[in-house]
Amino acid sequence: MNNEGWPLTRILEFSQQSNNARFKFDLSGFLDIDAPMIMRYSKGSHYDWHVDTGNAVCHRKLSFSIQLSNSKDYEGGDIEFLGTNVKTDEFRQKGMAIIFPSFLPHRITKVTKGVRHAIVGWIHGPTFK
Repeated sequence: MNNEGWPLTRILEFSQQSNNARFKFDLSGFLDIDAPMIMRYSKGSHYDWHVDTGNAVCHRKLSFSIQLSNSKDYEGGDIEFLGTNVKTDEFRQKGMAIIFPSFLPHRITKVTKGVRHAIVGWIHGPTFK
């Protein structure tokens, strides 16, 4: 992160744009104790079905995943949403940001070859009522 807060300022900007266009959640921003992180999925790695909110992280409103890897560098490792058809080829484009409600069940399928990197994180706000 640089002195101006980049890339977090940019992530917050496009998350707010997405929220204004689609979700209309009451957002506060990032929390230092729940900061975005870089995830590394190597061969055999996956993340089973889950949601990004709950008792310990009840202030998460929006989740995001930003693709860092070139899609040719790995196989598998796709993000999927329960009950939703995903545009896998589009989501695998380097630099693609996916923003979704933190309560939406999702998973990362098993990486079968290579390594996938992504930035994942959450935009917080008051607990849903």
